[in-house]
Amino acid sequence: MPASRSRPARAEAARAASAPDASAFAVTPRAWFALALLALLAVALVALPAGLAAYALPAGLQASDFSGTIWHGAAEHVRLRGRELGAVEWQLHPAALFTLELAADVRWVTRGFVLDGRLAANPHGLHALDVTGGGPIEDLGVLGAPAGWRGQASVHLSRLDLVRVDGTWRLGALAADARIEDLAGAALAGGASLGNYTLHAPATSADAAGTVTARIRDGGGPLDLDAVLTYSTREARGVLSGTVRERGNVPAALHARIEELASVRPRDSSGRIPIDLELSL
Repeated sequence: MPASRSRPARAEAARAASAPDASAFAVTPRAWFALALLALLAVALVALPAGLAAYALPAGLQASDFSGTIWHGAAEHVRLRGRELGAVEWQLHPAALFTLELAADVRWVTRGFVLDGRLAANPHGLHALDVTGGGPIEDLGVLGAPAGWRGQASVHLSRLDLVRVDGTWRLGALAADARIEDLAGAALAGGASLGNYTLHAPATSADAAGTVTARIRDGGGPLDLDAVLTYSTREARGVLSGTVRERGNVPAALHARIEELASVRPRDSSGRIPIDLELSL
């Protein structure tokens, strides 16, 4: 019968069996290359000037007067097909690159109107998330807002998705809330205040034409409004449909305009006037 091993020999064998295999921690040449590439990318993002971003902009979009770096930079002037849009500042999220996504915190400023949020681009499209801010609506003329209107807007855009279909961009999904206070139009009722209004677009996907809807209601001003805004990105057109009536004592100029509308669109049994307005946006 063979003699049993000594206690020191058994302890040495146990340590050898429990010791980790050094090969399990070996870094392959491919892994070293990936780490080096990521390190080089990080250095580039931190060191390269922000102006290089101009070469990555899509056709029709231009930017100038850059400052900062690719990682954290700004452009004082952004233009879309020659139309001035304002200034933009961004800070990239490098970790998003691991998910094949380019993401950044972005601030957009045009005069007194400011929006902050997160933008992301991936193979599925462009996405805006948690965008908040606001300012005077008269400062939105750069986006095609009609002249002569004024008011103070606040915006919370939970999500906006743009997808590319057959070579064109269309709205994929929208979830948003907005409020306008002291809305007034220079050509309407002598510029009298029309009160406050809210817009609510529930989280929903757009249809094949990129069409979404939002509910618009008044906040207790001189006009009692209940309407739905339907907007199509494919047609770049919106339709506002609903009913309206005056509330309490309204300014004489506004009352006259309401009566003009009622003469064309008769009131219903509750005194409300149907409205259907087409908007080009």
